[in-house]
Amino acid sequence: MKDLIAAAKAKPGSQSWGSGGGIGSSDHLVGELLMLLAHVKLLHVPYKSGPQAVNGLLGGETTFYFGGIPVQLPLIRAGKLKALATSGAQRSPHLPDVPTLAEAGVPGYEVDVWYGLFAPKGTSPALVAKLSADARRVLLDKANRGKFDGLGVDPIGGSPAEFKGLLEREAVKWSKVVSAAGIVAQ
Repeated sequence: MKDLIAAAKAKPGSQSWGSGGGIGSSDHLVGELLMLLAHVKLLHVPYKSGPQAVNGLLGGETTFYFGGIPVQLPLIRAGKLKALATSGAQRSPHLPDVPTLAEAGVPGYEVDVWYGLFAPKGTSPALVAKLSADARRVLLDKANRGKFDGLGVDPIGGSPAEFKGLLEREAVKWSKVVSAAGIVAQ
């Protein structure tokens, strides 16, 4: 990763990343965040989907791709992709020898892929509490841990209040990236 950043600094726009989902997708925004924090100019190559972006990488059309560990892990294990860095605050237990982006020279880079359980507005607090407790029980059950590990997923099982806080922090972070990149809804 350090070599990639050094090459991008030496020749702005010479390094490219593919994103699935096009302009404004999470794949796009993580690259914009990298440019912002590493102070580099990269060439963005938008694809219609993540698999198309991976095919572009495998075919030599792009230099790198940001992809979720659960989806890319089989290709990494098969030797078809090389993991350059992970985006979390700590190294992934699924790729313990791969540095984080912060360790690889991009301080402050922290992006986690997360999924949440949502209910319609107006759902009773009692039902929200029950749904949350049931979901947490399934996510944290030791019998299910192996299944999640096999998928490259690290379940958290937090509370609704913790999840609300995460959503608020994420909205602030990504609105700054969108603004800095000049991305406009189309």
